[in-house]
Amino acid sequence: MRGSSVLFLLAVGCGSDEAPPDAPSPDAAPQTVELRNDTGVCSAHGEPAPNQGDWWWAVRLTPPSYPFTIQRVTYRLAGHDMLPNPFSHVCDSAMAHDARVFKASGATPPSDPVVLETFDVPTGVTPFLDRLVDHTLATPIRLGADEHVFIAVRIANLPTAQPYRTMCVHVCSSATTVPMRDYVSQGTTPPFTWRAPSGAVNFDFRAYGVAQ
Repeated sequence: MRGSSVLFLLAVGCGSDEAPPDAPSPDAAPQTVELRNDTGVCSAHGEPAPNQGDWWWAVRLTPPSYPFTIQRVTYRLAGHDMLPNPFSHVCDSAMAHDARVFKASGATPPSDPVVLETFDVPTGVTPFLDRLVDHTLATPIRLGADEHVFIAVRIANLPTAQPYRTMCVHVCSSATTVPMRDYVSQGTTPPFTWRAPSGAVNFDFRAYGVAQ
């Protein structure tokens, strides 16, 4: 997986009476693998404009091997009282919203995806604190050869509020940012028209699963 390395140490002995190490049990639970696009620090946040309410923000994640089963997805919302600032807005992490998870073999999300799971995120209690949304899939999603998992989040906002309130998504902007992995769609219902967001960033959306 990108951004990680494995070090193999080989110990060779001559005439040792020590027993060889036990082989891993075939019944051992598989190790959970984290899928993310940027391994850097994700301390910045994306701030949708007032006219971008109900837009979808989506991420494509690719497993290191196939077949692969997705069990859980996460993303982080920023919560800050940004006043005073030139835009006079608030990042409200407590806003209720919904998200969708689907898979596809193309690099760009489908215009009419077959959604495998939709989940609603209720209103939170701490709008000015960061919020981690951590969702275990009701039914794990199995990825076959060359398939990707997509996580799409619908942006909630209150464009007429004073000050303007919106969901803000944590983003990564570092030397390890991977291009063409993040997408936004102005349409609220299919068919979606996806495009890359402004700036070289990766949304901090992640998936967790196991290789088969």
